[in-house]
Amino acid sequence: MSQTRIPMHPVPIQSCEDVETAACIRNLEDGSDLDWSTFNSRLLPEGEWTDVVRRADMEVQIATVMAEKDAQIRHLQTITLPDEMTPDIESALGTICFRAAPYAHAFRKAGAAIPAKAEAEQAFVIFKLLKGVLQHGSFEKAADILLEEAHAAIKKSREG
Repeated sequence: MSQTRIPMHPVPIQSCEDVETAACIRNLEDGSDLDWSTFNSRLLPEGEWTDVVRRADMEVQIATVMAEKDAQIRHLQTITLPDEMTPDIESALGTICFRAAPYAHAFRKAGAAIPAKAEAEQAFVIFKLLKGVLQHGSFEKAADILLEEAHAAIKKSREG
């Protein structure tokens, strides 16, 4: 039986609160998954087992890393353009300046740094609409959200 030994440097394991389990890994002959066991590896033939230590908070650490990875994937999915232009994306990108201007004025009054130029106003609104379409899936939903945000901006400018 051919064994692959994980190179280990003999280091005494210090007593510490975050170590929960001393275990061992057996290297399987066919190279498949490793077999975890929680009994004393010193009772087994030399070279067949490798000692490992498992931290008590390992599940928390793994869950944290997985949650961060999932959040990054969700974020990337919301900002990735599809290969083909959809009617909703076309509607967002096709928003003309005289339709964008009232929204831009509302956001500017609330403090958004939008230059007083038609191109800048149009770009600001199109960008918000495009993000909305990518996040919510439809131009109608993105336009509704933009309208709600514009109303909130107007209300904020009146209060301030």
